[in-house]
Amino acid sequence: MPGDESQYVAFLVRLWRAGHNGESVWHASVDNPHTAERHYFADLEALFTFLEEQTVSSGVRSEDAAAMIQAESTPSAQ
Repeated sequence: MPGDESQYVAFLVRLWRAGHNGESVWHASVDNPHTAERHYFADLEALFTFLEEQTVSSGVRSEDAAAMIQAESTPSAQ
């Protein structure tokens, strides 16, 4: 529920690709609308680690968070 701080977190996630040494790498930033904090990530692995840490500290089980991330990142069938 949005009112229950231990069960709800909100972030604005921005993703962009940038070239480095001839390779294209995804980068990310995360804004917390409640605190105005912004975090930058050099790759998606660092972003996912951050999100897992945030959900674990908010009381959401790591397995549930991973399942939600996986479900959201899987393209839906058309």
